[in-house]
Amino acid sequence: MTDTQLYLAVGMPTIAILLGILINGLQFHRATADLSARISTIETSINARISTIETSINARFASLEARLASVETRLDILIGKMMDFDGRLSRLEERREKH
Repeated sequence: MTDTQLYLAVGMPTIAILLGILINGLQFHRATADLSARISTIETSINARISTIETSINARFASLEARLASVETRLDILIGKMMDFDGRLSRLEERREKH
């Protein structure tokens, strides 16, 4: 076996292995970049959905607070009328007891 044959027998597989490692590294880098881009897209989509849900919930709570304020106002009016009714009833009872 001559020196040239030895170099080819050892060098060719070594070059093939090194090229394989290089190609795998490039593919891994590209896959990582693609995955990162996909995750960023999903993150943006999720953030938009959460923002929409948050806006909807805030609107519902605002509506609920307004309705509760309205009920509270009506309840205050009703309590006032009940107190007036109680006062009138007490006066009628006093008149009745006097007679």
